[in-house]
Amino acid sequence: MSTDYSWLICHPSEQDEQILQPLFKEALQSATLPTQSKAVLHKWQQNPDHLFQDWTTGTGDIYNHFVLAFMIESFQTLWNALATPEGKNGFYFSPDNCIDILSINRCSIGAILAYGLGPQRFAQLPGFMGNML
Repeated sequence: MSTDYSWLICHPSEQDEQILQPLFKEALQSATLPTQSKAVLHKWQQNPDHLFQDWTTGTGDIYNHFVLAFMIESFQTLWNALATPEGKNGFYFSPDNCIDILSINRCSIGAILAYGLGPQRFAQLPGFMGNML
């Protein structure tokens, strides 16, 4: 059994941004990483190539913790609230503000982006672990 990870790409209006910014700020303030994910991200920052070296010789735990490091609970909670027909605080996803959905099997899109950009360039992205607004 596997998991599909998705990013929803939106183009909110100025009014939507006024609703979303405090919600993202709240999610950011309560965002935390599990200890194992912090350790793996630190190793990745020190030596980006170690992920695949350790993955091929180990059990995949390091790879799994890297993938899960980008699944921040406070942002998942926000997503769950926004991804309802009612939305939250007057904002809801619609064809007018949603451009596309990226969905990847077994690897979080944040992990793919981070690994592709490398630690230095990824650190320049706004937001917490690639959860950008």
